[in-house]
Amino acid sequence: MANNIPVRDPASKTSAAFTLFIENYGPYQLIDVEFIKINGRSFRTEWYSQFPWIEFSEHLQAAFCFNCRVFPSKNAEKTFTNVGFKNWKKGIEKFTQHQKCNVHKESTCKLSSYTFSKKNGSVISELNLVHKSSVSQNREYIRCLLKTFLFSARQGIAPPKILC
Repeated sequence: MANNIPVRDPASKTSAAFTLFIENYGPYQLIDVEFIKINGRSFRTEWYSQFPWIEFSEHLQAAFCFNCRVFPSKNAEKTFTNVGFKNWKKGIEKFTQHQKCNVHKESTCKLSSYTFSKKNGSVISELNLVHKSSVSQNREYIRCLLKTFLFSARQGIAPPKILC
């Protein structure tokens, strides 16, 4: 904790969202917290299931976009990456708009791609595996042809016609 702010809280500047993501942390989604009311409204935990990318800062009493914080873009909405969203009256409307924006889609795609590559290896390693498999199959095919030619030579018979 720095200044009594948990390291995972989006308001904490001690740990970057990408570092937390690398360490297998997801959005900082607090449930058993007293959400402060602003103009009679407050953050709702139901939004976590509707918008799984939302994270909540108890220190700032604001919502952030985890995906956009992990893979920020120069065009990212500062409200969801640095400042925090607090207008709970327009919560669902603004979260839906943010979810549909290209910057958020790009961050989500990057996050998914990174997770996939960590799980399954990079594209290069996938291509390498396919190449190795192809080489192995070709060697087996050549081995079979050589055995056929050697058998034919030992028997003194003409090799079978091969259609290419």
